[in-house]
Amino acid sequence: MRTKLFNALKTIVKQQILEGISETELQDLEVCSSASSHSLRTCKFKNGSYYLKYGGWGNESNLEQQEFNLQIGVEYLAYQIYKLFGISIPEDIQVVGSEERKRIGLATKKVKGYRFSRSSLGSRNNLTQGMFVDMLLANWDIGNTSNLLATDNGVVRIDPGGSLIFRAQGARKTDQQFNSKVGELRSMYPGKGSSPAAQTYSLDSLQKAVDQFNEVESVDSLIKTVDAAREEVAKTMKENAKIENAEIEEWKSLVNNTIKPMLIKRFETIKNSTDFIEETMKKP
Repeated sequence: MRTKLFNALKTIVKQQILEGISETELQDLEVCSSASSHSLRTCKFKNGSYYLKYGGWGNESNLEQQEFNLQIGVEYLAYQIYKLFGISIPEDIQVVGSEERKRIGLATKKVKGYRFSRSSLGSRNNLTQGMFVDMLLANWDIGNTSNLLATDNGVVRIDPGGSLIFRAQGARKTDQQFNSKVGELRSMYPGKGSSPAAQTYSLDSLQKAVDQFNEVESVDSLIKTVDAAREEVAKTMKENAKIENAEIEEWKSLVNNTIKPMLIKRFETIKNSTDFIEETMKKP
């Protein structure tokens, strides 16, 4: 009992220490290589090494920067959904804010690993376990091996900025690309789909993929996760980045009126698909 209580208190303390980070709390900021649409720096925080990622390069118009802030929020949301389903992501991910530039970003703890290789069947099988969650999030970039790190404990997904309503470089997906039909069930299906992800997954782990998706038994847990991520982003926008209320409300509206309703429908579509696959696999 004492051990459980101690661990619970330790978790609470850690959350309080890391919650609500402002850019001024991060030390040793250094520019490093990054994706084409994002500025990226390394930093030290509480003796840990983190990547600090902001949307854009700091010289965008206000409207462009607002869109990048939304994309950072969506990326954080995608990370939290992966975590809900038990999919490996970096150990710690925090939303950070810059008051001076009215921007939010992500401080992501560095992962010790090496670049994913399609030639490794073990890595492909491990990756495939999260296949249906990739489809739920419309994470088209899962076939880009630079967004995957192989570690001693399996494959870790990083940089899911091309998930949900956004593409990796910031453009929005159309209604035909992100909808309740979940076209990814075909385009990302192992060996048969047309996307790079389809050539990255392995059919050998199809049952494990079904089991992993079924870790979340009802849509209620998904809704709670979405709501919690929405509020965490809004809090950082307000308290650390000092972003105007109108932009914060735009973020909340985007989640409440566009992303969450579609995620609920996509969850149900994929659940029906995994139920069908499981039933088919049971037949002699």
